[in-house]
Amino acid sequence: MSDEIAVREKRTAAELSAVLKPEDLLSFDDALIDSLSGIDDILALAAGNGFEAIPAIGLPIYEKKDLIGKPFFILTWTARKSDKFGDAGFVSATIVSHDGTKKGVITDGSSGVARQLIEETERRLQWNAEHPDSPKAVNAFLEIRNGLRSSKFRYRVDGKGNPMYDPQTERVIIVKPGDEGYEKSAEGETFYI
Repeated sequence: MSDEIAVREKRTAAELSAVLKPEDLLSFDDALIDSLSGIDDILALAAGNGFEAIPAIGLPIYEKKDLIGKPFFILTWTARKSDKFGDAGFVSATIVSHDGTKKGVITDGSSGVARQLIEETERRLQWNAEHPDSPKAVNAFLEIRNGLRSSKFRYRVDGKGNPMYDPQTERVIIVKPGDEGYEKSAEGETFYI
């Protein structure tokens, strides 16, 4: 594991991607992912990579809304830098449905799925630091037993319809009925594991 990884609170995807080394991560090629036919194959793959159990928490890109309430596995996830999401970056995840019939990728740059996967990576980095005999991969095998859930909200937009951000928090400015700009706001949705 990388010596310079220091666990800290609220690291961004871009910050995390900058300190992780290839030996910290697992990745799988498309042929292996295509060969997975269900939960037994996924559990065998996890066991073969040093995971005794899956923690409970070129492919098509899935809409997160299509995964609401539908169980799936995240095989791997990667924190990435991004022009679109600024310093926050984003996370991409390779997923497989419980029955093995759907395989693909989801991406997220929000305070939902991305934040949760970054926090899971941080927990695993801490675990590895405290248990050097544990698996080194910090980005693999997460079961999402109940599928995703979502939260809808409205946010302030500029004259061109682009989201407006709070300069201090770098998050979109949320508005509620009665707030200034509510009539011209746009609807957003955050997805959670």
